[in-house]
Amino acid sequence: MAVTYQGSIDVMLAHLDQHPELDPRDYAAELAKILLGGMQAKA
Repeated sequence: MAVTYQGSIDVMLAHLDQHPELDPRDYAAELAKILLGGMQAKA
C-alpha cells in the first residue's frame, strides 16, 4: 500500500508541474478520495 501511495504522490507532483493550470488542492482531494475509498473497500 505504501508503494501505491508514494507512487501516486510522485505522479501527482510531476503532473501538476507540467500542468500549472490545475488546482493542486482539488487534485490532491480527488486523489485522497480514490486512495481512501480503495483502502476502505470490503473484501
